[in-house]
Amino acid sequence: MEKPVKVVIAVFLLLIVGFFAYTRLKSWHREDIKANVESERQAWVGKIEDLGKEVESLKGMVTQGKDLAAIEPGTTDNIKKTDLPAFSKTPTASCEELERRMASFFAYLDQREYMTAHDLKGGSYDFFIQTVEALSENPPVITGEMDDLTALIRNVTHFYRVLGKDRIHLILDIVKNESNRIESLMETFYQWVRMGTQCNGAVIPPPPLEIAYRYAGFFLNTLGGRSYLLRRDSKTRVLTSYYSILILDQSNDKVKNTYGIDIRPYIDFSFYDIKSQKSLAHQEQFLATLEKLKKKYKM
Repeated sequence: MEKPVKVVIAVFLLLIVGFFAYTRLKSWHREDIKANVESERQAWVGKIEDLGKEVESLKGMVTQGKDLAAIEPGTTDNIKKTDLPAFSKTPTASCEELERRMASFFAYLDQREYMTAHDLKGGSYDFFIQTVEALSENPPVITGEMDDLTALIRNVTHFYRVLGKDRIHLILDIVKNESNRIESLMETFYQWVRMGTQCNGAVIPPPPLEIAYRYAGFFLNTLGGRSYLLRRDSKTRVLTSYYSILILDQSNDKVKNTYGIDIRPYIDFSFYDIKSQKSLAHQEQFLATLEKLKKKYKM
């Protein structure tokens, strides 16, 4: 009889231990779930607060009748719009007009407060000349980058390697602060690339078409160039692609598309990209130009 009694006692003790262990584990599990739920609740509370602030900000904008996409160039400072390069509606600017527009832009930049923080020696004109020279002397690779890891890395880091950190920061600062003027500025510099060599020294000599073509191909046809544009704001991205297409078209006309880049898919992509933009003041003009290119290349 003694042995069965011992077995019963042992089983009873095991049951008691098991019960307390189960109760304790259940308690730990409940506390763990509670902690996770509380953590998730706090996270959602933070998100809701952020959304509330954003809604309030949007309400304020609507109340004041503000539309950031519709801000006119020149309304953010005391410099008159007439002092800055204006978007030209003619296919080609005259040499005199091109010279005036570029001179006014550099004079305008030298007046901007944010430029002084960069301690620029020689002013924006000299900075521009040095930047163009550096980029012209070190053009990117525009074909075969996926076949060579070194070429791919060099393309992805192209601007930092060629221009350096300080120049890059200044250029990004200009793009950021002059975003409301980007359409007229990019049109001016495209005209400069297109017409500069015909002006007999009246304007700053532009890089040869071969160099402009290399950068157009870089932005349109390489992973390094596309990844760079994807890091920019949408307006800068679509306009850079658009003017790269115009440079590629010019290269085709002069039989200087040495790498045989097919322009047609980029025309299509650019057309729908520009059409989806809501903040382009000259959207219709851009689309009309791309429509002409579609007909030209029988798309």
